[in-house]
Amino acid sequence: MGKGRRRLELTLPGDHVIFQAPKGTWSQTAIHLIDTGSKFEIILNELALINARLDKIEGRLDGVEPQINMDAKELKDSLSVFG
Repeated sequence: MGKGRRRLELTLPGDHVIFQAPKGTWSQTAIHLIDTGSKFEIILNELALINARLDKIEGRLDGVEPQINMDAKELKDSLSVFG
């Protein structure tokens, strides 16, 4: 991380997401980015549960697994639920 670059870059399948941390001390920035990572973990766990439920309800359709597709705007909106 260069001087003044307080951001977390994630490359997900189909998306490249950049989270810019608010200005503050480096420890505040680290806490903010760790908190953001924790929110991602919660979302990923929820998506895994949804996929598991879909597998039980629908089963496999012609060998294709049901998938949850979310674009960058939907991901940002879902993160806003966590504050």
